[in-house]
Amino acid sequence: MAAELDGPRLAPRSGAAGAGIIPAQALFQAAQGLAALDIPVEWHLAAGIGHGIDGEGLRHGGEFLARRFKGKR
Repeated sequence: MAAELDGPRLAPRSGAAGAGIIPAQALFQAAQGLAALDIPVEWHLAAGIGHGIDGEGLRHGGEFLARRFKGKR
């Protein structure tokens, strides 16, 4: 996103080269943009996870994929 976004952060700053902080607002802007293109969107934020996926996130992702691929072969 070209504009600087304010708000909660999704990922803590890490020591990795080029790694930065992604504002949570970017999630909502991306979801709105995808929804405007009729692309199915679901999201889940988990406190204290940083830039990672916990068991709950894996469950949400798996259920989303299962619904999207149901009946497609």
